[in-house]
Amino acid sequence: MSAVTTIYWFVLLHFLVANGPFNTFATAMMMSTPESCPTNMQWMTCTCEFTCEDPDGLFGCYNNCSGQDACICPSGYLMKGGDCVNPNQCGCYHNTYNVIPDGTKKVNAGCTETCSCNNNVLTCSSYSCSVDATCVHKDDDHHCSCNEAFWGDGVTCAHVRDCQDIYDHVSTDEGVYKMYPLTWPSNPFDVYCQDGWMYFQYRFNGSVDFQRDWIDYKDGFGSLEGEFWLGNEMVHYISKQRTYELRIDLLFSPLDAKIYLQWNSFRIGPESGNYVLEELGDYSGSFEKAYDYLDFHNGQPFTTQDRDNDISGNNCAVRHAGAWWHRNCYASSLNGIYNGGWDTGICLRDRSQAKHECDIKTTQMKLRPLL
Repeated sequence: MSAVTTIYWFVLLHFLVANGPFNTFATAMMMSTPESCPTNMQWMTCTCEFTCEDPDGLFGCYNNCSGQDACICPSGYLMKGGDCVNPNQCGCYHNTYNVIPDGTKKVNAGCTETCSCNNNVLTCSSYSCSVDATCVHKDDDHHCSCNEAFWGDGVTCAHVRDCQDIYDHVSTDEGVYKMYPLTWPSNPFDVYCQDGWMYFQYRFNGSVDFQRDWIDYKDGFGSLEGEFWLGNEMVHYISKQRTYELRIDLLFSPLDAKIYLQWNSFRIGPESGNYVLEELGDYSGSFEKAYDYLDFHNGQPFTTQDRDNDISGNNCAVRHAGAWWHRNCYASSLNGIYNGGWDTGICLRDRSQAKHECDIKTTQMKLRPLL
């Protein structure tokens, strides 16, 4: 190298020291001669350098020299500070995962070990999935994921007991979800959720026949995307878990007047007791009449057309064409014939005035834990 060239590079190097970060990589690049490359660097076309902290270049290049020839790390090497090192010299090198980026963690293929990197310090520990979770592989990563109808981080998983659990831990979107009440003896089942409320009855067009027998009302019928009765067995197992409030939304024709009826507790018993309405709390609502349309039914077992459990002497579910917690017979009957009359339709009856409200177009019965 000539004296003039040496002086030129000397002046340029001192300029870099005074005006920018001084490190081995910057020095090696600017010296720009094959003979001057530091240990582990090669003279070649420079593109992009990655670091021990960001081995995959997710946050950009350590230095981008736009295709110029310079002293750079060869393929497979990473920048550590200003030095070019083998990956096994990085602080968060692992023989399975190679180099773990700073601030991230990796889980092995069997979900038995997790390793994390923080400030270039590698920490590994044992890891195992809950019995209610599965080890899954997604996007080059392994992790424990709770099974359907459970929620949690995969290491610990809890039952999805109701739609409030869905809203708090799974999704705030309205729709159909799997539910698994704590003591439910069978597989998880589908429910329709909205803002923490679980629908167990929905009627709006008469497309589903509600004149059903005991087994149908026990197991449920219809479609969760249309009209349905969820099933007394499901409602029993859900309502016994904690205190639930009941809300009934009604739409009256012909003026499309919307009202709601609400009670601050609701629970039905098991099939062995004929799904008796075991608990009914205080009433509130928006209906102009202060009459409690369910109190008349409190403590009553459920009656269907093929199982008479009321005290009327006649089967109220047959007489009024609707299964319900009949006494003798009803103050409310929301499973009657759609667009039926006062004697067989979807009706409310103020027994203190012997007055019926049967022009009901839509009914929604739903439960939510008392907040």
